[in-house]
Amino acid sequence: ARSVVSLDVEDASGARSFGAAIVLAPGRLVTAAHVAQPGARLTAILPDGARRETGLVGADEVSDVAVLAIEDASGLAPARFASAPPRIGERVAAIGDPLGYRGTITEGVVSAPARAYGATNPYDHIQHDAALNPGSSGGALLNAAGEVIGMNVAIADGSRRHVGIG
Repeated sequence: ARSVVSLDVEDASGARSFGAAIVLAPGRLVTAAHVAQPGARLTAILPDGARRETGLVGADEVSDVAVLAIEDASGLAPARFASAPPRIGERVAAIGDPLGYRGTITEGVVSAPARAYGATNPYDHIQHDAALNPGSSGGALLNAAGEVIGMNVAIADGSRRHVGIG
């Protein structure tokens, strides 16, 4: 898993949280925009435990995608991305830091490959039942070949705890 890193997040008020990011290219990570809020201090924790400061390159709140810069990305490898969309019933794995448990992998199946999510988000999302919790955001959703098919951005429950729909 040299293609997914953990994120420690400290917002402007000093509150701490967790997330994850996918290695997009050398020196670039992609995460959820709600993880990488402007003014937040983001520290990437690499698979070997090394800590690297990151900087926000840009974000789009509507699609919930942010790009981060990381200067020393040694030991990381860009993720492989799938060329085909997922299918209903396809097995998937979600990698992230739910509740601060770094590098957690959960698995499930795709329920809908293109589900509308919320009134303000015009983009389709992959609905699946791999467990997600706070801290899973920004992590990779992988197909059985280990290719990225999506990024964890939403839990379909007001309690912000896993109830079977991500």
